[in-house]
Amino acid sequence: MINDLYKKGEYGKVLEDASLLFSKGILSETDAKIAFRAAIELKDDDMQRLWLERALRMQPEDPWLLYHKSRMLLTSEKFPEAVKVLEFILSRQEDNATCWAALSHALHKLGKLDKAIECLERAIAIKPDIYAYYNRIVSILFLSNKLESARKYCTMIPEDKMTLTVRALCKELNARKIKSRGELSSIYYDDIYKDSESYKKSSEDSTYAPLWDRVCKEIKRGGFSSILDLGCGPGQFAEHVRLRLPEVKYCGVDFSRVAIDAAQNKNPDFLFIKDSLPLKDYRRFPFFDVVVCLEVLEHVDNDIGILSSIPHGKYIIASVPNFDSFGHVRFFIEKNKVIDRYEKFFENINILSISFGKNNKIWIFHGFRSKP
Repeated sequence: MINDLYKKGEYGKVLEDASLLFSKGILSETDAKIAFRAAIELKDDDMQRLWLERALRMQPEDPWLLYHKSRMLLTSEKFPEAVKVLEFILSRQEDNATCWAALSHALHKLGKLDKAIECLERAIAIKPDIYAYYNRIVSILFLSNKLESARKYCTMIPEDKMTLTVRALCKELNARKIKSRGELSSIYYDDIYKDSESYKKSSEDSTYAPLWDRVCKEIKRGGFSSILDLGCGPGQFAEHVRLRLPEVKYCGVDFSRVAIDAAQNKNPDFLFIKDSLPLKDYRRFPFFDVVVCLEVLEHVDNDIGILSSIPHGKYIIASVPNFDSFGHVRFFIEKNKVIDRYEKFFENINILSISFGKNNKIWIFHGFRSKP
């Protein structure tokens, strides 16, 4: 009966009837599983958790149910628990490529990159035609500084199957012949800025809007009149300034020609200049009383050089993340780590955090540049 309702697409009725049978203690293992499938179809997170728990009570070692439990754990960022569940499944289903890939993801998030690579290699050996696995392994190999292996996998992926990030990285690896992980060049960022939809969004729709809101508040609170933005990207923060601080002047600097052109098109009344950081001569830029450097310092080898180059007496507002991600050279799990690295460049450093997701934060630190 419940299976017939499921086949008809009457998912709400499936859950209603299954709940009645469960309350009477006569729900079968098969019907419990069907009820969970119905909750998935309804995209009801609470019902999914409820029916997965009920189904697992009846079939605690069912691989399909356990896989879905691992997915919920991964979504909740409970990576150690997800690892245990996936390892249990794989102890019984060694040829489950999907689980090997999921285990790789969990291990990657736990910083166990070598084991994450091994798991993806197992997944690729089982399902060599799934190019999502190749894209993932290129990224992790790069993070692990195994660049020759990353180049090898680049050659295995048809260009139309590459993610934007991996396509840009493969171009970077081949063009520069880099020998160790470090900051990525304008070759990589030109491709990302050219094709990534996230960088084409309005500032209001960007993931970083909460960060930019807070920075604009700090600029307004300080009464600053002119911004120099180091690493301005394609002009989304500039757009935020234009909309929220229309009286403030702005100049942006970036080493990517694609970013500068996009920023200028988005903000025709602002000035954008192509240059590399650290800047060598600040006198050639229009007057500024605040320097902004958002989500840049974690991407570059010479972050110290960038801050030390800023003239004494200028106000600095900068940000760095507490999480690792592709393209990061460093990240700062704790606030004190930010202070330890950057405090010497400020007369009095102030620091606060903006939450991005459950565990991710961006640290905003600001203050007047100290004397050299």
